[in-house]
Amino acid sequence: MDPYRISNQQKPPPPPPPAQAKQKKQAPATGQNTSPGMQAPKKNQTTTQLQPVDTFGPRAPGASTQGPAAPGTGGANGTKKQMGPYVPGHEPKIEVQNPGTQPASAGQQPAQTGKEEEKEKEKENPLTKGLDTSVTVNQNYQDGKERAATWKANREAGNSRTKSLGLGIKDNFTQSIADGKNPKDLDTRMGWAGKVNNLIKLGTGVSGLAMGKEGVGDGKLAKAWDAATGGLTNGTAEERNAALNDLGDFGKTVTETAKAGLETGRDLQKYASAYRAASNSLKADAPGLNDTGRRSLAHNIAKTTFNKVDAGDELNGKKFNDLYLENRTAAKNIGSTAHQHSANQTRKVLGMGADKGFKAADNALKAGIHAGAKAAGSGLAKAAGRFVPGANVAIAAFDTAKAISTWNSKSSNPGEIITAGITALGSIAAATNIPVVSQVGAAVSSVSDFVGSFF
Repeated sequence: MDPYRISNQQKPPPPPPPAQAKQKKQAPATGQNTSPGMQAPKKNQTTTQLQPVDTFGPRAPGASTQGPAAPGTGGANGTKKQMGPYVPGHEPKIEVQNPGTQPASAGQQPAQTGKEEEKEKEKENPLTKGLDTSVTVNQNYQDGKERAATWKANREAGNSRTKSLGLGIKDNFTQSIADGKNPKDLDTRMGWAGKVNNLIKLGTGVSGLAMGKEGVGDGKLAKAWDAATGGLTNGTAEERNAALNDLGDFGKTVTETAKAGLETGRDLQKYASAYRAASNSLKADAPGLNDTGRRSLAHNIAKTTFNKVDAGDELNGKKFNDLYLENRTAAKNIGSTAHQHSANQTRKVLGMGADKGFKAADNALKAGIHAGAKAAGSGLAKAAGRFVPGANVAIAAFDTAKAISTWNSKSSNPGEIITAGITALGSIAAATNIPVVSQVGAAVSSVSDFVGSFF
């Protein structure tokens, strides 16, 4: 029961008590103070009348459910309400609001709905998304400059605009496959950033497919399965629209993850095979070279092979003569640093004698080039190259599906609607293979997707 309080209201006198035998007055207990004119309370009698507190009146936000209601809210200290007799089964109902729908008090942020909370959890890390956008924009900028140069060369050769466009589309398609099979981009920081970006996309892609906000089994794969097995045909229009978005998101993630996986495997195969071959050659021909020098020289040879060697290259010609000279200079510097030797002493370490020059360095370069050329023509490299044009078309289709879902969703804000449309249009342009247009489209789509992740 709620506590009782002394009423300040005038109450009708209580009914007279039943007749009882007269009792003798007793003196007040020792230590009890009584003023003149005051009488000690009689036994079995109370000095005041108590009434129950109306605890069912509205309360101020955050107030305790115990005790009287707040003043002015219809409680005990506000406008008083007369309580009727207690009737079992007719207790007053107390309405409890859902914490997620309560209005926010001053200084507090409004509670998020379930859909907003899910979107918040599915947002990508802005750092990784920013890295992907930077790499994509830089790569397409470089490719766009090459395609523009090709267009200019076709026009200067006397070809009409129509023929130059046709030649440009063909060249763009062929070059995109060649770049996908055998990229040569480890000579710049953005090239290395691209390799790191592929590793991150591979990891986050696999994780996103398998895991969601509820853990393993609640990722994009599960959502796409639900959408494909009834979500697109059952439920309300909003639920069908959400299923379309889940399918588009799943398809794009699978495509980008597969592309990142193929490119990572292709790069590791070429670099690792060249490094391993060069390192083994140095172990055999230059046993006096310490591990630090051997690893540094093998890395330099693997990087040179990655940037210069194509599938089927032979170990002769001016191209490789220049590489031999560059490799000998690098070997001299690396050996001198690793052993703190002079140039003649380094020749002895690398060439098994000062009169034989840098024989060990030359042999290591030959081994690295041979292994790298073989890797550049492998089945994995071919699969990575052929995947690029098809991936562009698939991503354009999935971005379009996501854009349609965003436009039809009642919960989409203007920023989401605009960026979804720009992303889809950019992806469609990237899939056309029109020189420069496709590169600009891919860059615009990537930037729009990045900006849209903040809405």
